[in-house]
Amino acid sequence: MIQINLLPIRQAKQRKFGKQQIVFAAVFLLLEVTVLYYVYAAKQAELEEFEATATGVDAEVAKLQKDNLVIKELSDQRKNLQELSKVLEELEANRAGPVQVLDDLKVMLNPPANDLEKVSQDRRGWNTSWDPSQVWLSTFRETDGELSITGNATTNEDIAEFNARLASSVYFKKVRLNFTALEKLLQGGQSYAFSISAHVNYGLAEEEKPAAPPPAPKPKPPTKEPG
Repeated sequence: MIQINLLPIRQAKQRKFGKQQIVFAAVFLLLEVTVLYYVYAAKQAELEEFEATATGVDAEVAKLQKDNLVIKELSDQRKNLQELSKVLEELEANRAGPVQVLDDLKVMLNPPANDLEKVSQDRRGWNTSWDPSQVWLSTFRETDGELSITGNATTNEDIAEFNARLASSVYFKKVRLNFTALEKLLQGGQSYAFSISAHVNYGLAEEEKPAAPPPAPKPKPPTKEPG
């Protein structure tokens, strides 16, 4: 009987099959890595796009917050001017005093409009860099020359500047700061309430009024010439 040893052939087939399995595994692994890379790249692009969108949203929110602060500041200034205008209108309507007194009060509660006004305020010892909108008046009452002012201010330094301006005026005498008190605002923040009393020197205001012009001479009747 002839015997043939098939073991080397089987081993060769097994080695060939093993190599094929390794090649298939390597190809499959390479394909999987390629797919995962493209998936990762797509997700990375989505993440970068999301981060860019988030950055844009943050910038827009910051801009809106800044705009809201500007709007609030302008609204507060408008409210202060409206309240001051109302007080002054009430004074004029009630004939509380001569125009010169009210004009001087308006000057105190407004920044200098030009260099000439700035020099004038400097000479009066005023702090021309002070912002008068930091003080707003609530009441301005005068009885027989005795004046009572109440209002609020951002700081005690603002009250001190307004009080000093009143004291420097020739129209207000015996200026006295009665009290200041810290108050919490409903919309948040705080302010200082104050009360000031003074005597209004109306007599000086009357003296500064321009004198009335003398009456014009009456025209003489025409004289008839002798015929």
